[in-house]
Amino acid sequence: RRLSSGSGSAGSSAGALEELANVISLASSLDYRGEELKGARQSFEEALEGAAETTDMDFVERITAIAELAGARVPTDYPRWSAAMRTLREAAELSENSTDSLADLERAVIVAQEA
Repeated sequence: RRLSSGSGSAGSSAGALEELANVISLASSLDYRGEELKGARQSFEEALEGAAETTDMDFVERITAIAELAGARVPTDYPRWSAAMRTLREAAELSENSTDSLADLERAVIVAQEA
């Protein structure tokens, strides 16, 4: 699979999922334990499963972060992909003038591969 870093329609999907996660979080914080909350969490998780084939890493990172807010499970690859993208982004931000940049980039790539 080819990974990308775009927003497109996934941005609006992530926005809708974020709104749902906020509602779930609010209901949970108010100790609401009704069937509606279970249904909302299940809908959230089903939406994540439906998006499991995405190659949009911005989307993956965003929904991985908001899934915790909803108390929902994410596809097993999402946390690893998110960590790898963060590591690679940090490596890309290294100063071009740094003599350590190549070594830092190499370490970042190794960490990303292990994630």
